[in-house]
Amino acid sequence: MLRRLFPFILIISACAAINPQVSSLGSLSVLGFSVSEFTSDGSTVCVIVQGGRLRCWGDNSHGQVGIGSTTATLSPAAVDDSTVFIKVATDSGTTCAITSSGV
Repeated sequence: MLRRLFPFILIISACAAINPQVSSLGSLSVLGFSVSEFTSDGSTVCVIVQGGRLRCWGDNSHGQVGIGSTTATLSPAAVDDSTVFIKVATDSGTTCAITSSGV
């Protein structure tokens, strides 16, 4: 269902097949965001956008979108905008990210 609503997920999924965890892109524009990195496990997508801000959406049955609930979201949700993220990976219902402070 998400693939029909967000055609660019097909692109992300195709790229993720090359490296199923994370892809650093340099810069790509998605939904008006300048994206430097993305990850997708096929049902959840996370991107790091300008300023190191993390946005995630999709399946959230395990809380992997990082919004404090288990409700799925069909649009990019902000994940702690007070933190600068430098890496993100999602796989099998889990999302992990590294901040600029190394945590």
